[in-house]
Amino acid sequence: MDGLILLGEPSRAYLRAITQLNVPMVFMDFYDDAASAPAVVGDNAYGAYRLTCHLINAGHRDIAYVGNTRLTSSIMDRFLGYYRAMLTHQLPVREDWLLNDRDAHGDVIAPELPAQMPTAFVCNCDVTAVRLIEKLQAAGYRVPEDVS
Repeated sequence: MDGLILLGEPSRAYLRAITQLNVPMVFMDFYDDAASAPAVVGDNAYGAYRLTCHLINAGHRDIAYVGNTRLTSSIMDRFLGYYRAMLTHQLPVREDWLLNDRDAHGDVIAPELPAQMPTAFVCNCDVTAVRLIEKLQAAGYRVPEDVS
């Protein structure tokens, strides 16, 4: 093999194992500070910032974030964009509105809905958004009429 292209962030153990192969590699949609491979990533922080600002400009003030920030660099970057938009607009980032979307194995799950509902959610990815919409609809909410 001449090289590797890794799409999506693997586990730390897997990443350690493949870096020992001593072949050129490129990371796609993630980066790792401990690895010396080049990375190609979208501007996750700015994208989530713009998304959150769009919701704020539409009148939302109670906005939750859905994503396990400790799982991947992309999810963390998207959270930071959400966080920046909330700080910029002097809106609170409530701990109970930071919702987990992954189980202990990293598999996507439907997040638990908070006791006090926000008016909008920023989801870290489309799969999480679909799971959240299904959960909201099962609880009787209409999307986007009741919740964005």
